[in-house]
Amino acid sequence: MYRRAYDNGWIDDICVHMKSIGNLYKRMVYVYIFEDKFFYVGLTCNKERRKEEHLKTNTSVYNHINKTKSKFKYIDLTDYIDVNESVIKEKYFLDKFKKDGLIPLNKNKTGGLGGGVKKWNYDTCKEKSLLCKGRYEFSKKFGRAYKESKLNGWIDEFFPKN
Repeated sequence: MYRRAYDNGWIDDICVHMKSIGNLYKRMVYVYIFEDKFFYVGLTCNKERRKEEHLKTNTSVYNHINKTKSKFKYIDLTDYIDVNESVIKEKYFLDKFKKDGLIPLNKNKTGGLGGGVKKWNYDTCKEKSLLCKGRYEFSKKFGRAYKESKLNGWIDEFFPKN
């Protein structure tokens, strides 16, 4: 069903009601500002999941809430933007809030993307696809590269349909 919608150009119309989330290429920057002048700036590819993590697991935000009972305000500082831009913005906002006299809860240096460095970009996927006779072989030999190629719409370029 997805393929038919994609092939017919209906995807945007069908998905218009869906909430946008980020991915490995798109991140958003956010801040928790506490009434006791502490703050935490972060970036994420999924703000709802990250909010839940901050409020329910062992994070600087969670620990500060439990230790101080301080009220806080959560603010989206950006939309989902290019990952490289989000890293720059996170550092910018951390410095800005410190300059404004707030105390950071951030323990790590800004710009941490989690999940490590992304191995399968266009160039690495293209390189591996050239070693294969077709999509099936590509999927069997280089499963993750195949998945990334499909996800990013490169697969039809690498293996045009006849």
